[in-house]
Amino acid sequence: MNIRSSFQTEPFSLKRVLLLVAVVQLVLATAMFIYWRVYQGEFFPYPINDDGTVTCESASLLVAYGIRVPPPWTFTGVGSDTLRLNGFPLEPLRKDDTAGGLMPHQADRIRTIKAILEEAETAYKASRNKKDGMRAFADALEPYLGHILLSLQLDTENEVLTADFGNDIPEVTVNFLHDPHWVEPEGLIRSRHYGTMREIIAWLDVAEDGVFSFGTSYLELSAAADDRRLYIHLLDILETTPRSARRPLTPDDVRHILKDDALFERFEPVINDYLLNAPLVQNDVSR
Repeated sequence: MNIRSSFQTEPFSLKRVLLLVAVVQLVLATAMFIYWRVYQGEFFPYPINDDGTVTCESASLLVAYGIRVPPPWTFTGVGSDTLRLNGFPLEPLRKDDTAGGLMPHQADRIRTIKAILEEAETAYKASRNKKDGMRAFADALEPYLGHILLSLQLDTENEVLTADFGNDIPEVTVNFLHDPHWVEPEGLIRSRHYGTMREIIAWLDVAEDGVFSFGTSYLELSAAADDRRLYIHLLDILETTPRSARRPLTPDDVRHILKDDALFERFEPVINDYLLNAPLVQNDVSR
């Protein structure tokens, strides 16, 4: 009797191995899906709309870029460059204009330069890889050489580009190695956005009579009744003050109307945002 014959293995089958791998992957995927369905509250404990947006509401006062926004409120742009709440940029917040405080001709030049750099950044993002992107960035700037742009240098080895727009504007340096706006993974952005929404909605659930105010470079969450009262007082004044497109309301006008320097200084960023963003339709006396 040949004992060894009973231990002989079957011939190797690639098809059988691939089928086994496929079955294992299917089982794992099914398990992950079931786990997510059962425990999705641990990932994001609030309803998500079919289009990927998230809607919430509360008795809190929401002020977005100086505008009083009634509930319900909807988060959009999850996973994109900018998370928005009812259309207003929330993450990242809109920053102060770097042209503030400059001479008018310098302000115009900076706005033009920013638009040119944004155009080049778009070309960078549309490229297949970083090397092609750096060249695309430089190529997008080259047409402006000789008038707006005085000189342009691209160092692909060190991944740095320098652009000289003239003596009145500092030389612009673009570092392709450390700019997170270009290299941050989409998954990380999406995860951060869900974390932001989770924190804000949880706060709104707790502080039902609070104030959530955000705008140009500022964000405030307050459960203090005095803060809510001051916000309402300020907004009531701003929203009922006549405004004209022929003679725009200025911060100094608001300071004079408030007759309270401390109140003006406390809410100056909110006032500036209101004057910039509030429509003239309701209070335009020129009609």
